[in-house]
Amino acid sequence: MRIRHPSGVTALTALAVASLVSLSGCQADSLALDSPGAEIRLLHAAAGIGSLDVQVGDATVIRNVPYGASSALVRVPAGRRHVEIRSGSTVIGSLDQTLSTDHVNSLVVTGAGRSQFSSAVTPDTGAVAPSRANLRLVNVVSEGTASPTLLDLKLDPPDPQQPDSVVTFGVDASVASYSSLLYFDPGNFSVQLLPRGGSTVLAQAQFAVALGETKAIIIRREGGAYHLEVVVEQ
Repeated sequence: MRIRHPSGVTALTALAVASLVSLSGCQADSLALDSPGAEIRLLHAAAGIGSLDVQVGDATVIRNVPYGASSALVRVPAGRRHVEIRSGSTVIGSLDQTLSTDHVNSLVVTGAGRSQFSSAVTPDTGAVAPSRANLRLVNVVSEGTASPTLLDLKLDPPDPQQPDSVVTFGVDASVASYSSLLYFDPGNFSVQLLPRGGSTVLAQAQFAVALGETKAIIIRREGGAYHLEVVVEQ
């Protein structure tokens, strides 16, 4: 099981630290780093499987991430690592992944407990704008390759100057991706996923983003159908 970034979901910043940063609402075991650390984050977009923990090697580094949320960034030893995702005592998925110090290594868990790292990396400062609504797009590659795989994601943001404005993003569903942050006015958003150039709505969602808040729209395909999940990012 593998995932990549919108232009990247596996990224870490090189920082030598003696222990993991503790998560807001979550807990992490302390790890001694004998080399530059890698940053890792979990995005939980799988309904119905409870809160998730992440274990790297023998240490549980992320705990109690609920559905629809992400963990904060934590630092772990870089390099090839065995990663397990658990819900209570149940192993949801396991991966052997090279954790990089070049970008944030984002682990996305979607429907049916599918676990993927996003490894394509779009340059991203990660700078959340406190005076804007912050949004990013994440595409999770599935096993389905049947048409349509070229998609248009149409986003209707709350723009008081142009209330009927729609922003269109091209998506290749066969390429995992993790976009840099996009900035909008806060308020209510609606989003539709369509075949490129077509009018058939494959999936849609409505959600709100508050001032200074960050949310990720996750695109996934399961059982031949497309789905949109919205995750609150810490």
